[in-house]
Amino acid sequence: MAEAQNDFVVWANDFSHIFSVGYRYLTDQQIYVIAFYKSTNSGGTWTTSSLPLNGYGLAIAVDPANENVIYIGGYCSQPYRGVIFKSTNGGTSWTEITGVIQANVNALAIDPLHSNHIYAGTNSGLYQSENSGASWSLLSNHPTLSIALNKNVPAQIYIGGSQGIKFSNDRGASWLDFNGGLTDLNILSLSYDPAFDLIYAGTASGGVFRNSSQLLLQLSCSSGGVTVPSAGTLLYHKNASVQITATPNANYVFLGWTGDASGSANPLTFVMDTDKSIRANFQHLIYAPSDFAGEKKANRSLLQIEYANRLTWTNNANNADIISHKLYLVNGEMTLMAEIPVATSMYIHNKVVKDQEYRYALTAVNNEGREGLASFVTVK
Repeated sequence: MAEAQNDFVVWANDFSHIFSVGYRYLTDQQIYVIAFYKSTNSGGTWTTSSLPLNGYGLAIAVDPANENVIYIGGYCSQPYRGVIFKSTNGGTSWTEITGVIQANVNALAIDPLHSNHIYAGTNSGLYQSENSGASWSLLSNHPTLSIALNKNVPAQIYIGGSQGIKFSNDRGASWLDFNGGLTDLNILSLSYDPAFDLIYAGTASGGVFRNSSQLLLQLSCSSGGVTVPSAGTLLYHKNASVQITATPNANYVFLGWTGDASGSANPLTFVMDTDKSIRANFQHLIYAPSDFAGEKKANRSLLQIEYANRLTWTNNANNADIISHKLYLVNGEMTLMAEIPVATSMYIHNKVVKDQEYRYALTAVNNEGREGLASFVTVK
């Protein structure tokens, strides 16, 4: 049997245990077998075992909390499919845990704070297991050749492949491009430096890139709407141009930005020159009262006739927490005539002039004291 070819090496926490995966082949049969190598004396001597299938080993990961728990990824050649194996006894025996994964498994990574969370980078995307490999779900459909986790903030994930580097700040729920300054977007390897918060990327053309200083955007929003990108902690290169769009929910309106931004420009575009905290603010839209109507009435007595305008309306069904209505007389400007309890839906404007035209505005007021849009009516 020929010597194994091994390119993937992992050190355990005490740095004396070294694990390697590659392949071995039988020269007379040309059968390639995934091979696992282990040293417990810093590489002085090695033991080896072969996994029970024909294929190639491409990735290895060791549980940071237990060096006896080891994962190997690669692919089987007969028939072709991606594979992941797990050992709980330091590599003595192996169990396949591939599950729904079908494509080449090129990279493996384990959450340093939650070792039951495992990431598998494949030709068809990034998969995640939250139960030590018992089941897998697809996090991203970006072809993934390499994975790097921020060991200080494990929710931050970097993946590299033929589409460059993608970054997630929320455990894969959303992704951003992380390609500023790269001249080769075919990323073969990634490494995270926790001491200086730096990402190193190895490319197919033989180059090694390092990211520049990064800045944090704390993005939040009040109830009643969402932002794109979604709210949370986002990471950007220094001096990157960022655009945020605020979208109110039904029956809400966008008020504006607070924190390190102001005004109501939407979308909002700014430059990340420092760390920033920005909040999008929404409020429930207060609709104008419905069916606002008026008519002039004559009140007759034995001695005189007086005229009054009778105004009626109904509460708008789309409104919430309305406590009153405000009635205005409109004559060049709006003059408040009365604030009317919400249970009342009629108002009599007495002693009006018979042949004079009157214009009124009616608004709803909620329990925060906010006044909404106005309904108008003219009584002749």
